[in-house]
Amino acid sequence: MKISNKELKIRGLSSEEIAQLDIIVKKENYSSRNEFLLNEIRKVIQGNYKSNEEEILTTYLKEIIVTNKELTKNLKHVLESKEKLLDEIDKLSEKYARFLEYTDEEGRN
Repeated sequence: MKISNKELKIRGLSSEEIAQLDIIVKKENYSSRNEFLLNEIRKVIQGNYKSNEEEILTTYLKEIIVTNKELTKNLKHVLESKEKLLDEIDKLSEKYARFLEYTDEEGRN
């Protein structure tokens, strides 16, 4: 990542807040407020990016789950239809076999 000399000013902090910030900077062993604030801002940016990335992946995953459920439902319907057709074929085969037996008997008489 290219580092630039762009500046960002923060207004509205009280003297007490700046003093607390200086305590945190020393406690966390940063060389300056700037280094500390840069680090914190980058954490926020990276965390926000990851959050958006996770949200996108979650959305896609939900879509995949919905599609999978629809496909499963459709497949179940196809399999049920197949079973019904096979049952009908069995019934027709039995009727045809009886018909052939009947015509064979009629032919012998």
